[in-house]
Amino acid sequence: MAVFSIGEMAVPFTIRKSSRAKNISITVSMDGVTVTAPGYVSEHEISSFIEKKRKWISQKVSNYEEQKKRKPRETEFVDGENLKFQGDDFLLQVLEYDGKTTKAALKGDRFVVHLNRGLLLDTRREEVQAKLEQLYRDKAREAVLERLEYFKSKLGVDYNGLRIKDQKTRWGSCSKNGNLNFNWKIVIAPSDIIDYIVVHELCHLLHMNHSKEFWETVASQIPGYKDKKRWLKENGPGLKL
Repeated sequence: MAVFSIGEMAVPFTIRKSSRAKNISITVSMDGVTVTAPGYVSEHEISSFIEKKRKWISQKVSNYEEQKKRKPRETEFVDGENLKFQGDDFLLQVLEYDGKTTKAALKGDRFVVHLNRGLLLDTRREEVQAKLEQLYRDKAREAVLERLEYFKSKLGVDYNGLRIKDQKTRWGSCSKNGNLNFNWKIVIAPSDIIDYIVVHELCHLLHMNHSKEFWETVASQIPGYKDKKRWLKENGPGLKL
């Protein structure tokens, strides 16, 4: 593996020769830079191609470095920790009691979890995480329902059903039957981002595509939707409990 220098940053890159490759191509990912070239291409040609693409590679690498910086630390689910909820920091308060059932509730600007004082450390974490996730799911349903009621009348549409899911790659979806699905993690995002996601899916009840008409309809309700879309692309991976 060679190293590609961008300013003071050393970026690892790998050169792959492929009999199926017709041209030299460059792929930039979190792990570095991969250059794929036909078997007959010389090292000099590859180096020249990389140099021509230096500015593009630099921009891509910088974008990934920014993403790494924004990557949130892992939640420990312990007393005194801060949790994100609708874009704000909420204090997690974990209280021990003699009951056998773990309970979680949102009280003002705090998430309060009561759990049995005799639980082992790993079990405590699992219990707190499970109860908080269920609470987030419930709050996500409440938030989405409230915004659906608000925007559906403005758009003149209605939906058949609503499901709050643990989707891996989507924030929302709309079926041809008018059923809406939303990722529960959207409740971690600021309220204006929730509005954008809700409106996005409601607009699919009018346009089952991403046509010009679709985006015009979105813009009628969310004038700055491009900023919301960009925010979600940049910050979406960090929306997790």
